[in-house]
Amino acid sequence: MKLPKLTNLQFFVLDSIGNGTRSAGQVMQAMKECDEARDPSAFYQLMSRMIRDDLVQGTMKSSTYNSRHYRERFYSLTKNGKLLYNDSVKFYSGKVILA
Repeated sequence: MKLPKLTNLQFFVLDSIGNGTRSAGQVMQAMKECDEARDPSAFYQLMSRMIRDDLVQGTMKSSTYNSRHYRERFYSLTKNGKLLYNDSVKFYSGKVILA
């Protein structure tokens, strides 16, 4: 069995998004909770590379709150992202825990 192609950070991001759609803020919060916080520019560079590598897709959604217009990016896994995520899970889940 070949080694997984995902880095640990890519795996974490895919795991935090899961089968649904998550906002950029939700993904950044999950990273912060696991001491993997990135500044916004580094986060968006990571996500741009993951879009380029066909791991996630990003969409912009607009909303209005208190007469202010907001735009937020949301992410979901691509077919390829799900495939590579599942390959990583299969690879690591079959390992023996060392004492």
